[in-house]
Amino acid sequence: MLMRGSAILILSQAVLAASFAQAQNVPAPATDASALQEVTVTAQRKSENLESAPVTVTALDASALQDLQINRSTDLANSVPNLSIFEGAAGRSMVNLYMRGAGVQVGAMVTSESAVGMYVDDVYQARLSGANGQLEDLQQVEVLRGPQGTLYGRNSLTGAIKYVTLTPEVGEPTSGDFTVGGGAFDTWELKGLVQGTLIDDFLAGSFTSSFTSNGGYQPDIAQGGEKRDAEDMGAARGKLNFALSPNDKLILSLSFSHNHDDGRNWIAYNEPALTGIPGVYPLSGGYNTSQSPTDEYGSNEQYGISATYTHNFADFTLKSVSAYLHQLDVWYVDLSGGINEGEGGYFGALNRLSRSASQQGSEELQVQGKTGQFEWIGGLYLFYEQGYQVVNDVLFGSPILPQIIDVHTRSWSTFAQGTYHLTDALDFTVGLRETRDYKDLYGSIADSAFSPNSTQFFESNTYPAFTPKAGIDYTVVPGTLLYTSVSKGFEAGGYNSLVVADPVEFKAPYGPETVVAYEFGEKTELFNRRLRINTSLFYNHFNAIQLGAAVEGTTNYPIQNSGTAADYGVELEVQAVPLENWTVFGNATWQHGEYLTPTPNSEAAIDHAHELPFVSEGQWQIGSNYTIFLPVGGKVRFGGDWNYRGAFYSDASNLPVTLVGDYKVINAFAEYSPNGGNWTVKISGRNLGNEQYDVIGLALIQGIRVAGEPRTWLAELNYKF
Repeated sequence: MLMRGSAILILSQAVLAASFAQAQNVPAPATDASALQEVTVTAQRKSENLESAPVTVTALDASALQDLQINRSTDLANSVPNLSIFEGAAGRSMVNLYMRGAGVQVGAMVTSESAVGMYVDDVYQARLSGANGQLEDLQQVEVLRGPQGTLYGRNSLTGAIKYVTLTPEVGEPTSGDFTVGGGAFDTWELKGLVQGTLIDDFLAGSFTSSFTSNGGYQPDIAQGGEKRDAEDMGAARGKLNFALSPNDKLILSLSFSHNHDDGRNWIAYNEPALTGIPGVYPLSGGYNTSQSPTDEYGSNEQYGISATYTHNFADFTLKSVSAYLHQLDVWYVDLSGGINEGEGGYFGALNRLSRSASQQGSEELQVQGKTGQFEWIGGLYLFYEQGYQVVNDVLFGSPILPQIIDVHTRSWSTFAQGTYHLTDALDFTVGLRETRDYKDLYGSIADSAFSPNSTQFFESNTYPAFTPKAGIDYTVVPGTLLYTSVSKGFEAGGYNSLVVADPVEFKAPYGPETVVAYEFGEKTELFNRRLRINTSLFYNHFNAIQLGAAVEGTTNYPIQNSGTAADYGVELEVQAVPLENWTVFGNATWQHGEYLTPTPNSEAAIDHAHELPFVSEGQWQIGSNYTIFLPVGGKVRFGGDWNYRGAFYSDASNLPVTLVGDYKVINAFAEYSPNGGNWTVKISGRNLGNEQYDVIGLALIQGIRVAGEPRTWLAELNYKF
């Protein structure tokens, strides 16, 4: 694996050297299908060209999202280096996130917060429970890698994912976009978007809605082979864009979503003391087969409202982002994967029913401008959240007294960042953020598994942080940018609620986690913007890293401060247009994550673990799309991508059942549209090789895993006006 990383680094250096020779006289960029389109990002809270932004970010616009079949958050993982995002234990609507060595694996609990921040139209999304819904009306997705503690804060320890939804513009005519489709496993979908000007020179509006249903693909032998994982998803969003004056704009957004599924259906595996993955096999009798008699389900409903106001003064711009989000989440799951009693009998060893409600409010004020050679931005961020959750466990057939979780989080921060243009080619950037998080937990939990008594308690903690950043970027020649930075990230401490009848573990908070990150990157565009190469090298040093692990001999899965750790690697992203109407793309990464000094009492130390979880040393994607204009009229577009992810552990303990093997997945599509027509027919397929692979594994009860999706296909008819 080290050779792979060295090869990527050598290749990037060779291309960089070639760029110096090729880019001395860069011609005006092409604007047709023979060149890559210019990409605008807002990663630094301002609009700028992707290739001019001295940060590591992957940007996917609406067309790229469609070609790559990115329909929900988990689909992003194949197209973004060093991003791991997967469905959680509680249901298909929730996700867990890891990036560059850090993340969270208990996203279903109201006490949990992600190390990778998620944002929708600049609004921080605290809960991961409903983060895996449909990605509709998206204009762009930006994935920022590296600590975002200065400009974003709120636990964006190793990165952030920004979803930018479509905003109607005043003056645009009325237009619509409708899609109907059907496919494998009784899948069908209906999507629609209408937008346009409502009042001339004053108001534009849009409304989008979607509904998708599928019948499930995973058989359950404990229930006669009935298919599980069935899911219904619905979402709607309305936006109003007010042009209050030439210098004033107000955008109001109202969204609603609902997801219902038949549970995640864990697969039972053995968990002996083995030397490697070949000895770990499914107790359920086969790959992707459940043996739980529990009628699992998950249901998530959420709505939100936000208001974004912008006023342009003569020398600076003031922006206010106000938001309120509310979420209801219910799930019921067998965390044992089902126990085989013999003679056709099965029972759930640990059935957990959770009902939760959370609400959050936030306000962010930004002021940015330019004074001479100095560009600057500063602001204030306020956040409040309350989460209430009741958990009912049944352990080996015996009900346990309910666990009650009532957590309150208050946070404020001030931030500032400035870039001084020393010359036309050389910039120096300094940023800082001061954060203070306050967390209170009101809790109740059974004294023991079969005790008639509960322990009630109150915990309160404060977590201050200072997260600075310093960076330099240099435009070597037009089209070639070098940048380097050092930054600090912070994630607040919290409380362990993924425990069963254990007041001691529940009451003991885990502490905050920090990372100091060093990064060097280059961005190059060559040959009249027909070739784009972006490379980054990074080193993350973690202190008191927060990791989850199953505790042997218990049914607990706490987050622990597991000591110091390091994660480092190199990332490469390439796009090219070899011929007109033909685009090829790819990304590759080599990464290594390891414990440096594990905390003695952590599961990582007890089990003599060496590797950080969810760190694949190798990951790559290659793909292409091509357009053919037919002699009889119309055009055909087709394309595909081939993805590889190396083996990784999905638990801090590195136990055999948590080792997920490497896998490759192939996706493809083909579509036809007539000349001058406003409709398109498309057929697409995912995992065309029907690769059998697992997504995660946990050393809980007898050992459990989640399998990846099998081969699927979808046919769609799209109509625009």
